[in-house]
Amino acid sequence: MIKFASPTKPSPLKQPLFIGTSYGLAAWTTVLAVAQMVSFEDFVEALRGYHVTSERGTLALAVVLLAFEVFSVPFLLRLWLSPAARFVSALFAILSPLTWVLIAVAAVMNNAAASTSGMLGGFVHVPFASALLVSLAWLLWVGLTYGALGGRRALGIMR
Repeated sequence: MIKFASPTKPSPLKQPLFIGTSYGLAAWTTVLAVAQMVSFEDFVEALRGYHVTSERGTLALAVVLLAFEVFSVPFLLRLWLSPAARFVSALFAILSPLTWVLIAVAAVMNNAAASTSGMLGGFVHVPFASALLVSLAWLLWVGLTYGALGGRRALGIMR
């Protein structure tokens, strides 16, 4: 008989304010992922303008970024998840904005001349210069609410 992992309830929030920030982060991440998936070709072309990797590497980077964004949403929505799924989702919730920050910093260091950041696919052309600021704000938003959402507990950093 196959035994499946049973889902567990997310840790309780100490302040109700964090439920709104959690849903806001989930909404932002979902909008990014959907926009990037719908205009995937434009998204890959925008990432190519960053000059951080090769042709095939850019495609792999786009897929990895989308996977990080999509699989971070269950943690941000505070769904019932198995401990392994909660660990992966919590990890991806941090890796999504961190990866965008690292890509933007690498692009700035490479003097990339991209016209758009590609964060919102081909729908909204976010200027390349603001991609780093948007990424840093996103990372700060996640960082400030991560502990309250149970991220450290999900990653095993805190018991």
